[in-house]
Amino acid sequence: GRCHGERDHRHACQEQRDGSAGKLLHAEQSFDYDRPIVAGDSLRFDERVADVYEKKGGALIFVVIETVVRDGSGARVCTIRHTEVVRMTV
Repeated sequence: GRCHGERDHRHACQEQRDGSAGKLLHAEQSFDYDRPIVAGDSLRFDERVADVYEKKGGALIFVVIETVVRDGSGARVCTIRHTEVVRMTV
């Protein structure tokens, strides 16, 4: 099954921080550059939860986070995607 939205992600991560749910693992990361980043660039990072899904009957929750990096003029410089996995303990 799939679970959707930031609320599910926060719930899983809060349980992990409290020590009652399981382990948080960094699974994957990718960078897609639109142009090189150079010294002196003023950058803004806008992060959002792009997807949340589960595997193994809810034992693993995958949270895909996308960060869009923009320069001072608002032009996109880079898109970063990373996946975190919460391994639930029952």
